[in-house]
Amino acid sequence: MTSAQVIPRSDQPREIWHSDFLVDSSVLGCAAVDRRLYERLACQLHKMTAKPEYGRAWIPSTAVYEMAATPDPKRRDVLGVILNLFRELGDRILLTGTLDETIAAEWAEPPHAVSRSLAALESDLVACTRGRGAGTLVDLLGRDFAEWRRKKRAEYAEWAKKFTSAYASEEKFRESISAVLAHPWTAEAHEICDDVAGQLI
Repeated sequence: MTSAQVIPRSDQPREIWHSDFLVDSSVLGCAAVDRRLYERLACQLHKMTAKPEYGRAWIPSTAVYEMAATPDPKRRDVLGVILNLFRELGDRILLTGTLDETIAAEWAEPPHAVSRSLAALESDLVACTRGRGAGTLVDLLGRDFAEWRRKKRAEYAEWAKKFTSAYASEEKFRESISAVLAHPWTAEAHEICDDVAGQLI
């Protein structure tokens, strides 16, 4: 989401980067546990979005789901960071579309980005920061994400057991993995990955 434009200043052209950017859940989580870190984050976002040509801050939808899945009372703090940043920045901070929406938009003609205003979630965020937020969309999304994460972790644990067993018992599989690690980011590594994937399929 980065582009460059030339803006005249006096008789000398000046290049200014227009750069929208994502704010990761780990950054928001740190801001939730230390007021000084929140103030630093808010100050930095104010500077980075001070003018329309600077771009805007985006929070991934998945980050909101992840934060909404945080157990109380910490959930109130992390969602409070999102609420406070929205109240400070307004439409200078946005929510991305869902993963499916984002992929569809990237493949659309012309490609574009899907965004939503956090205003639609403000009342839910207030309910979740002042109490449990039962019945709100944010609370529901958090519960759904927590269940999805639980199932995925169980699936990953099963896959880890399977691959660990294969690595220990199958010499060809072990050699393939070693070859990929020895030649990362090469055409050879990609071919080996295809071979490994073929074995797994």
